[in-house]
Amino acid sequence: MSSMTLDSLSHYFLTALSFVGDLEKEKSRLQSILATGKDETKPKPSRSEAQSPETMEKDGFQEVVDEIEERRQFLADMTALGQEKLYRNLINTEIAQKIRELELMDKTRSAALRDMTS
Repeated sequence: MSSMTLDSLSHYFLTALSFVGDLEKEKSRLQSILATGKDETKPKPSRSEAQSPETMEKDGFQEVVDEIEERRQFLADMTALGQEKLYRNLINTEIAQKIRELELMDKTRSAALRDMTS
């Protein structure tokens, strides 16, 4: 018998309970279809429908900024552990690539704004 930690057991039970909840929702949805002949659940709007292109671009921009911050934090953590030399070049290269992505996003956004105003 394998030993499980408290964390892995709680994760297992939470996963199982969420699955049971999904089964109950599906069960009542199917019962409703049998009773009324119609699927009365409304489809959730997709992410692209729910957000404007400008909002999605801001989210993409913020996502890249967050990735840069994660890499900087990782490098700071490695520096604190004395492992900076192993990761410095790789992380700085990744940060430079992310900055380039931000520049391209900004250029695209600026061009779109210029087209809208002229």
